[in-house]
Amino acid sequence: MTGREFARLARKHLMSDLPGFALKDGYVYALPVDRLWRRFDLSPSGFSRERFTIGCAASPLYVPEAASSYPIGLGDRLPVLAGRGDQWWSWQPGDEESEAAMMEEIRQLMVTVGVPFLYRFRGPESVADELSHHSSVDDPHLVEQLAYSLILAGRIEPAKKALDQLRRITLDDSERAQWWAEVDDGVTEPSSEDWVITVGKRGELVAQALHHSLADAVAILDGWNDEQRAELRLRRYA
Repeated sequence: MTGREFARLARKHLMSDLPGFALKDGYVYALPVDRLWRRFDLSPSGFSRERFTIGCAASPLYVPEAASSYPIGLGDRLPVLAGRGDQWWSWQPGDEESEAAMMEEIRQLMVTVGVPFLYRFRGPESVADELSHHSSVDDPHLVEQLAYSLILAGRIEPAKKALDQLRRITLDDSERAQWWAEVDDGVTEPSSEDWVITVGKRGELVAQALHHSLADAVAILDGWNDEQRAELRLRRYA
């Protein structure tokens, strides 16, 4: 199933029961789109054109690359969130009855499970609350999301602790420290930088800005937020 095909089915079967949501290709997303991109997204099978599942997630747009990756701790496949496990659907083009039954099942999951899940995330404060209790404290992506969310929520001391943790698990990691020093000195020229180092550098940039002032740190996050929102080209308001 393509994004365009899913959009046709969504217009026909879903959107009337999703007030406050907009549609673009394979995405059904909540408005407004400001700090967060809260959405359902089509996830087609790589083995069968007809098989697909639906994701449900909230991505913090103030974290670089969040729009193009799945946010840890802030979403999952919709059937998983509903306690159904790894469920997939099979679309049968031309079979109106089968299509209607399939989309009704998806609609019910979106309305009863997905929408309440997405509406838990109203802004950086709720993201910080969610991630503060997550078990993956050594995952750089999660810690980066947490640190920036704490900054935007105005929780400066916890944000500084999260940024310190981010540095420890990225730039200060014993297995990466020599690599990082060589890159910084221009000794090596890798074709592509290790993603952990990239995340660590971003965190260090924000940490230095925060040391100067909260406004400086927020300005960096605002810039990343605006870049990703422009890249997505989504309708912003209802």
